[in-house]
Amino acid sequence: MDLGAVLLALTVSIGLKIPIMLITAALIYRMFRSTQTSPPKKLWAVIPKEHRQEFKWLYLSLICFFISETFCGVETWILMRSDATMRAIHALSSSTGMGLFAVGLYLLFNKKVIFYAEKKCVLNKMCKGCTLLAGETCKFNSTVLIFGTFIFLAIFPPFFVSTDLLTADPTKFILPFTGLNSWYDLTLVPYLKTLDPSYKTIGVAFFLPTSTQILENKILPGIVGVIVVTGMMLFSSKKLKLKLMGLNTILFGAGMLCYTYFEIILNRLVGDLFLGAIGHEIGEFVFLFLLTEFLTVTFRPNVATEAATPPLCAPHYPQSESNQSPS
Repeated sequence: MDLGAVLLALTVSIGLKIPIMLITAALIYRMFRSTQTSPPKKLWAVIPKEHRQEFKWLYLSLICFFISETFCGVETWILMRSDATMRAIHALSSSTGMGLFAVGLYLLFNKKVIFYAEKKCVLNKMCKGCTLLAGETCKFNSTVLIFGTFIFLAIFPPFFVSTDLLTADPTKFILPFTGLNSWYDLTLVPYLKTLDPSYKTIGVAFFLPTSTQILENKILPGIVGVIVVTGMMLFSSKKLKLKLMGLNTILFGAGMLCYTYFEIILNRLVGDLFLGAIGHEIGEFVFLFLLTEFLTVTFRPNVATEAATPPLCAPHYPQSESNQSPS
């Protein structure tokens, strides 16, 4: 009766997981090439030097994302069963990547739109003059601290989410073909077990360990709490450098916490591991698509190239005879 669930798992792992890993690898390579001094022949995006710092955060976040997908792939294609160690590495790398992405996205918007702690800060229209540059406290200081407090309070709900073992229920996906189901259960599964005595049906092999849920719902939120409190303390400093560092720290913690809530929604609220896995892969695919669109729109080669990279050789125009000086 597990054949329907097996076919669904194969569709997800082949139709979504493999393309996601290939797209991620290609995107990492293209992002790396986009920062090179001599751009590639076919330009995709060229990153100006003034945007390299925030771009590096986005680049590192994508590397963390690829690491998490690699270990997820090992679990799916090599072990062919749920593994607590693989899932722990996946959770740590994914949450770190989301934190890095949150900081990189803010820094990029700040460089292009917000200009916080600069004379052309967009908030000056409301502040009517930057008090921060004048050596005083920013008028939006309390707003940032309230945001940090909200993130800190948001770490507590996951502590009350159950961490009991979640098992897959393949009976929801039984195919309406009795003969085919019987062939799988009575012929194919026994044959696979003769080839691999450790082989387990998908209903047994696919589960969400308690240890993984403790990590995602208890340990990671606790780490986020420490990070956010540290960020709020740094942001409360009068030194501008520490204040900006504190803001980035708060955003990093907020990004990490997003992963915990993402997993809770998929695993606990959806209530089905198969549907949760599909939602997980679709979410990753949407993330890659939006990131690609964001980078191509923000760093269009025809715009960024002119500002960031000089032409490979200066054009040479022969002097006309009328402009030539007499010999």
